[in-house]
Amino acid sequence: MKDLLINDSPLLLINCWVPIKNTFIYINKFEDKELIMQQLLMEKDLNTSKLELYFITKDSEDKETAFVVYSVDLKSLRATFRDDFVKKLQESVSNKPIIDFDVVNTEEDCIEVLDSLKVNNLDKIKPFLNKLKAKDAVESNLDLNSIWGYVAVFTNKENKQINLFRKYQKVSGYKSKKQFAFKQGTLEVIEQKESLFLDFKADAIEIDGKMYVINRYYFHLLFAFQSAYKEYVENALDDLNNLKIIDNFDDFSKRCLSSNNLTKKLVKIIQEDRLKWLKENITKIPSVIEAYNLKVEIVDDKINFTKKSCNISDVMKLIMRCCVSDAVDGTKMFANTTKEVTYS
Repeated sequence: MKDLLINDSPLLLINCWVPIKNTFIYINKFEDKELIMQQLLMEKDLNTSKLELYFITKDSEDKETAFVVYSVDLKSLRATFRDDFVKKLQESVSNKPIIDFDVVNTEEDCIEVLDSLKVNNLDKIKPFLNKLKAKDAVESNLDLNSIWGYVAVFTNKENKQINLFRKYQKVSGYKSKKQFAFKQGTLEVIEQKESLFLDFKADAIEIDGKMYVINRYYFHLLFAFQSAYKEYVENALDDLNNLKIIDNFDDFSKRCLSSNNLTKKLVKIIQEDRLKWLKENITKIPSVIEAYNLKVEIVDDKINFTKKSCNISDVMKLIMRCCVSDAVDGTKMFANTTKEVTYS
């Protein structure tokens, strides 16, 4: 998996300083960005689009994640489902700014965007989002309990396809309850295997080659991102070790891979070539360790990684440039994410 989730989206900066006649004026772009999602939806005219629904099942074998796509005949429910999906989508994106997708950090009440080509496992699902290639749910006797997710596919008058992705969630506490229905005047129990619950929400929506992430947690689950992060890191370990900047590198990498959060941080470290940066600046590191009271040991211009000498959290703070100081009063702080100031 090459160049996983590199932030290369061309969409707008959130806030910026704009130079006008040698004076920097602060411009807040949130208002404009809040309208982008609504405008995109209006342009695609989902209200009059044709809707198809597909279910997804997932199976993992030998580290490979296999997805199977099933088509569903909505029949008379098509218009109702379309209206319900559109209504929920409009509610979920309303007044939310769009920001670039980041592997480690996120912001609340924002929509994150990345190139569709960067979405793990999308290529195993998207080619089957049509009636000819997808399996028929009825003919295949699809077990409703095996559903992993579903996709609502809108095709507008211009024949453009808009895909809404949702990680399927079983209703909490349903096993302890019973549902009934009248069948030919008789009250009968509806078995769990015969019931399907749809909330018509979307965790992500794909428009014109861009994936807009509405619910980051379920988006990660649906596309099995964590396994992709782990594979990405494992493929890069030899190159990282060859930099010879961390002693006991095997212990360091195993510790990172044992934690989902640390694995994601290591993905970002790889993408940004942070260990090379660390090696180039190693002579400055001892003073930073002292100034920020980090539990990190440097021996012979390398991090001597042991449980006794290093705190993995402090090591990550150091490598990811999270040790910062306030530009006004110089107060030393730890930042969750940092971004270089650029001038235009």
